Amino acid sequence: MRTTTAHPSISQTSSPKSRPQRRPCLAACCILLVLAGLTGCASTTSAAASQPYLLVLGDSLSTGYQPGGGGDPSCSQGALDKTGHGGWACLLLAKLRSVDKSYSIDNMAVNGEDTCGFITGKNCAGQPIGGSVPQLRQARDFLRSEQTATGLITLDIGADDASVLEASARKGNNAQVLKQLPLVFARAAANYRRILKRLRQIAPKAPIMALGYYVPNLPDFIPPYLLPIAQGAIRTLARGFNAEVIAAAKEFKATYVNLYALFKGKQATLLVPGDIHPNDTGQRLIARLIWHAYSTSGTIRTQ
Repeated sequence: MRTTTAHPSISQTSSPKSRPQRRPCLAACCILLVLAGLTGCASTTSAAASQPYLLVLGDSLSTGYQPGGGGDPSCSQGALDKTGHGGWACLLLAKLRSVDKSYSIDNMAVNGEDTCGFITGKNCAGQPIGGSVPQLRQARDFLRSEQTATGLITLDIGADDASVLEASARKGNNAQVLKQLPLVFARAAANYRRILKRLRQIAPKAPIMALGYYVPNLPDFIPPYLLPIAQGAIRTLARGFNAEVIAAAKEFKATYVNLYALFKGKQATLLVPGDIHPNDTGQRLIARLIWHAYSTSGTIRTQ
């Protein structure tokens, strides 16, 4: 495992896209061409199989969400994407295309997704999220059909697990929240490991970037007198969570991406004011960090 120096989302959902099954159709067409005595099928198959994908998995950190706009999961808005307002995934895609212009992206991330929803389709509070097919199953189906063409997988998940405590926090049940937080982070870490293990089983050779957790701006409904305690608790839990992610990344041959260090002490300049999501500058730095992790991992794919 390599380390190099995610996060939260909001409670919005996006329906998963239909995943085209490209390979079976292509294979069938090739068989028909061969039976008809035509040539050129092998070169067509080779060309299609060589087109690599960036598979993006996670929550609103990976959709590029920002309050009031921002985020372009399909990376189809060139001018917006160059600024970082389309999200770090689009900037990473541009970097990948600088070494292989045939790269495509499939961004399955869901705003508000937590680790429970990622696995089951129901969030940790038991509410449906992300459509009828859980993100992990979507990723499984995609990887099974496109495995030879998957150039890079990114995963960020876990920050939204704490949303299950939001109602209690808003009611002022602070003691209960502080008591439950360690259990929430422990479940998130265990689920992160489960997800990473499954991805590695499905895609044994694909490079995986495992994004860690950074400390966000805390919500404004937390009383000022409680902020120092809450901030200290979140920092401690974030370090513990990231330690578990690092261990899982080592176990399943992924590369840990240290967002905690990237954002430490820089929330005022890298996050949207009063919010948990990165601004354009933060998005650009995340893309740069992931690119560095990938390009130095020894698994970079070129044409």
